[in-house]
Amino acid sequence: MNHLLIAETILEQVSVLVALIFVALALVAFLQTMILQGKKRIAGGIVTAIIVAFAIGTAIYKPTISRTPDHGFIDFSNRITPKQENTQESGISRYCNLMRSFSNEMAGIKNSIDELSKVSATSELEAEKLASKALSVKERASKFYGRLQRSYKPNDAIAIHKDFIAAAEHLRLAAFAVHAKVSSDDNSFRDLQSEQLKEQLKLAQDKWDETTEALAKLAPEFFNNKQ
Repeated sequence: MNHLLIAETILEQVSVLVALIFVALALVAFLQTMILQGKKRIAGGIVTAIIVAFAIGTAIYKPTISRTPDHGFIDFSNRITPKQENTQESGISRYCNLMRSFSNEMAGIKNSIDELSKVSATSELEAEKLASKALSVKERASKFYGRLQRSYKPNDAIAIHKDFIAAAEHLRLAAFAVHAKVSSDDNSFRDLQSEQLKEQLKLAQDKWDETTEALAKLAPEFFNNKQ
């Protein structure tokens, strides 16, 4: 109760102080108006009247503090309304839907990389076609990585999303490796890129496994029903 009285007293004092400030401004405006001539004096009089009106309104206004039935303060800081709860739930559901869409796209890119890694060109024309396909996959992987970085994510899924981005980064590097492999005529370089390709694909899969496991824990009902 004492805290409530102190708070009300402080608010009243602030209200009086603001009113005094308006009064001082009104006096200054009035004095300046007396110096002016013609239309400027009329405009100055209007400004003075407005300031006086604000001063009177501030002096009359009495701030109040909401009380609970036991005369304590109402704490709204940790209160979550039904609307907020629904927004939070829809946020998780929206994220799960996005992840399902992204994971399908990620799987498509991975399948394209796997196919290109197993094909060998028998002619210069086939080599050019493979290089063109590999370039297309590399661009898809890069764009996918960029879109994933900019995509929606709720606060509860920030850590999960970071793992997803890491998986996409490894997939992007795998796409770079397969493009470098099919575009080169140097066998030793091709072998090196093949090793890089396998390593990056494994890292991408490991990160994606961690992501799906964490996502299943975050929204088990939704994830298990719509996986």
